[in-house]
Amino acid sequence: MAKRWKPQEITYLKRYANVRLLSELVERFNTQPEEVIQKLETLQVASKDGHGYVQRSRDPLLDVYERGLKALHQGKWREAAKSFEQVVE
Repeated sequence: MAKRWKPQEITYLKRYANVRLLSELVERFNTQPEEVIQKLETLQVASKDGHGYVQRSRDPLLDVYERGLKALHQGKWREAAKSFEQVVE
């Protein structure tokens, strides 16, 4: 059965997840590790031992794509085309 998270439990997770081990969080909330991991991922936080949300590095091509979109919206067609061609390559 899925755990119903109380607001104070969510606040605790947001505040202390990065300094507590998964086992400590499981004991604190008296639930299964899968439940805690799922909530950590939802809140985009990770436990001290790395369970939950792990931030991935940003793809540099995403910046090029965003510049292309910005140029497109500003009517700078050539600049937008160059950016999009870079992304496709």
